[in-house]
Amino acid sequence: MDTYELVVPCHFGLEAVTKREIYDLGYEITRVEDGRVTFAGDAEAICRANIFLRSAERVLLQVGRFRATTFDELFEGIKALPWEDYIPKDGKFWVKKASSIKSKLFSPSDIQSIAKKAMVERLKNVYRLNWFPEDGAPYPVRIFLLKDEVMVTLDTSGDSLHKRGYRLMTSKAPLTETLAAALIMLTPWNKDRILVDPFCGSGTFPIEAAMIAANIAPGMNRQFTAEQWKNLIPKQLWYDTVEEAREYPFSMCAVPFTKDDREASAQAEALLAKGVPAAVITNEAPGRNAKGAYHNAVGKCLTELEAKSDVLFNACKARGIYNLSIGDLGNEIGMAAIGDHIRKYVPHADDGECECACGGGILVESTADNLITATCSDWGCNAMMAATAYLLGNADLFQSEEVQQRAMEEAARAGLLDMYGRNIPSIDGFGRSINLPLVKLMKELISYPPKVVQKTSGWFADTIAKGYFDGYYGE
Repeated sequence: MDTYELVVPCHFGLEAVTKREIYDLGYEITRVEDGRVTFAGDAEAICRANIFLRSAERVLLQVGRFRATTFDELFEGIKALPWEDYIPKDGKFWVKKASSIKSKLFSPSDIQSIAKKAMVERLKNVYRLNWFPEDGAPYPVRIFLLKDEVMVTLDTSGDSLHKRGYRLMTSKAPLTETLAAALIMLTPWNKDRILVDPFCGSGTFPIEAAMIAANIAPGMNRQFTAEQWKNLIPKQLWYDTVEEAREYPFSMCAVPFTKDDREASAQAEALLAKGVPAAVITNEAPGRNAKGAYHNAVGKCLTELEAKSDVLFNACKARGIYNLSIGDLGNEIGMAAIGDHIRKYVPHADDGECECACGGGILVESTADNLITATCSDWGCNAMMAATAYLLGNADLFQSEEVQQRAMEEAARAGLLDMYGRNIPSIDGFGRSINLPLVKLMKELISYPPKVVQKTSGWFADTIAKGYFDGYYGE
């Protein structure tokens, strides 16, 4: 298999992070420059670099390097490159971008135009063609001039690698995923430590940290230009690389949802058109009441602040998707399933009891087919996770008392406030003295039965077989 020089652009100052990533993939670094790292690799390396590198902006295949101080030298230098080794007769080729720094040739548009002409001249002589249909796979070219040295590359990635495929919408001035991942990898953080980002905006840092912790390959959910280069990269190599990435047991996708009620239905349908989930679970997510208003637990209006995620929940439910809601008072999605009880016992729930002008109360209009209620919604989540861990026979899936304590303390240390506006380690006003014993008790409950079965299955099985319990619980 042919070996190529592969150039990986990255953020300035973060070359060491990208270099370490490439080393970890098992490839040899051949050059490190400001904002880019070059390594030697074959066709498989192109696939693996695109799918696994977190801090890289894109992966470029270097066609050649040469010096040029005039446009004639640029033309002849590009014409001398072996384009026929990369671009087939029907290939669509163009100069996607040209940049020049501290070079005598500085006009990007002129560089692009001359480079295209030189490529055409070369391929005309090789393929004996006067006109190219360019109706095949795309081969975008990127050219960089630095101090009169020309580097000519083919872009294997297409869209920048910061586009992971999990973000369908963006907030204002988002941090790029590649920069976030690189900065995280510069810190001492690891998957066994808690990460708190109190000013997370669209959540780029937490999402990238979660992907690192779960070993999710950043390029798993997107496509690359070079997937169409059948003349250079066998399709099986892409399949094999994706299969390598899928060896890890976890996958995730984080998608923001609109606060604009006018856009909610269309966005919900667009999301479900991409794939139907096996289940939809909500936890303490406010939903609209019968008047269309959203409230917090004490009746204050949150309509302008809340994502209209109940629209997505209802769309999933209408499709027959399993649904489960967790709540503690009645303003949460799904809680209308016990609406009569909530109106009777929960303050601010009934019509006219909220503190805004809607007059509808905090009780939502949405109903869930399955409901978990708790004094504190977090405890309902703990119950669900504990039950899941028990049913799967793996108590390690449920957090320990130590992890719970660290989570609460790190949240307070990062400046987060509890529901009463206090900067203390608490959940809905309940401190460590209540939450930690509760988590410890749940952990013990799901850990003890498997231990008992393991210890007693040998001798107790015979006792059961003799009918010791027959009729004990009635017919």
